[in-house]
Amino acid sequence: MRLFETSDALPQLPQLPQLPQLPQLPRVTRDVTAFTTLTPASNAGASGAASAVGAGTGTLTSGAPEGAALPTRAALPARAAEAAAPVRETVTVKENDIDETKPSGWVFSFGSGGLFPATSFVPGAKALGPGVSFDVRLGYYPAAHIGLVVGFRGSYGHEVSGCVDSCSGYSLQVPVMLQLAAQDRTRGIYAELGVGVATTYAGAGGGATYSLSSPAEMKVGFGYRFAGSGGARRSTTLDLNLGVDVGSITSAEVHAAGRSYSGKVDGAMHVVLALSAIMHFSL
Repeated sequence: MRLFETSDALPQLPQLPQLPQLPQLPRVTRDVTAFTTLTPASNAGASGAASAVGAGTGTLTSGAPEGAALPTRAALPARAAEAAAPVRETVTVKENDIDETKPSGWVFSFGSGGLFPATSFVPGAKALGPGVSFDVRLGYYPAAHIGLVVGFRGSYGHEVSGCVDSCSGYSLQVPVMLQLAAQDRTRGIYAELGVGVATTYAGAGGGATYSLSSPAEMKVGFGYRFAGSGGARRSTTLDLNLGVDVGSITSAEVHAAGRSYSGKVDGAMHVVLALSAIMHFSL
């Protein structure tokens, strides 16, 4: 059974009219300019660097085949090359300009070393043995080359010669020193001159205890602050200090075998050497 019935021939559609052909567009000429910047290479004999700039100009037409070579590049005028050269500014930062400590101000130091009595304290007696010392000082430099420091010095271990049991001794002193720095408080060589107030040497030996004291002793010394000796003024330095104490004992207290003495004495002139390593802080 036929679902649709068709006529023997379908009517033909009328033919569409032909569109007029568009005219061919003219060829457009374009200028292509290529720039190439060369990075300046370092030159040990030159004070600066120059940039070279090259340029090429050619004509490219639409429809040109691929791979068409551009004309040879021509160099820009010298004035244009100079204008295109990059400008570089070199900023030099010296280590001296970073966190530099002032040449004057407060100072604080502490250290340790050895204390060596070179002569005896009492006529006819032998010199005490060496001891381990420690120092703490605080001071102020009103100017770069001069400062006043006050502190405390103690030592321990001064044995009596020939003693076999419980022979250790100690010393106490309050140094008041005027320091003279060749450069400033933070570096270099310095000298010091002052007094050791309330100097006391005490201990035990040979079954006796003793305490020898002097109200004031002359002190001189020399030192060198190693860190920061060149470049910036460092706030922390390491000192090596050599000092000399010169004085005489004026009073003594001795207790031995049920006998004791306390009073003034005419002590011999004595010399004590001190060698110390000191941490120094410029506050």
